Amino acid sequence: MAHRLEDLFALQAARTLKREVYDLLRRTRAHRDLEFTSQVRAAAASIESNIAEGYRRSARDFARFLLVARTSLDEVEVRLRDGIDRGHYGPEEPARLTGQLRLTTAAIMRLRRRLLDGSK
Repeated sequence: MAHRLEDLFALQAARTLKREVYDLLRRTRAHRDLEFTSQVRAAAASIESNIAEGYRRSARDFARFLLVARTSLDEVEVRLRDGIDRGHYGPEEPARLTGQLRLTTAAIMRLRRRLLDGSK
């Protein structure tokens, strides 16, 4: 595992995703819906926060925090689809984030598997 939190690929991927989500919300009509943007921003920030919060804990606890981060990632996906339904942007906008969503999911789950395999 990385010696520094900042070196974790899962954290880097989550931060990139968070920035891309913030950019989407800023440049589309979504920025007018303060409640919506607040909810999406909170979910996106939660991914990175949960990785950081679990980092210095035991492997088992860290794996649990990574599962919470994964759940927040799912919430981001659902809320981005909700933005389409609300008319804040078209389906092409969140589709641009698909690669980063998948990369972040894979990084989190790969790290979680390594932690759980190593704690046996």
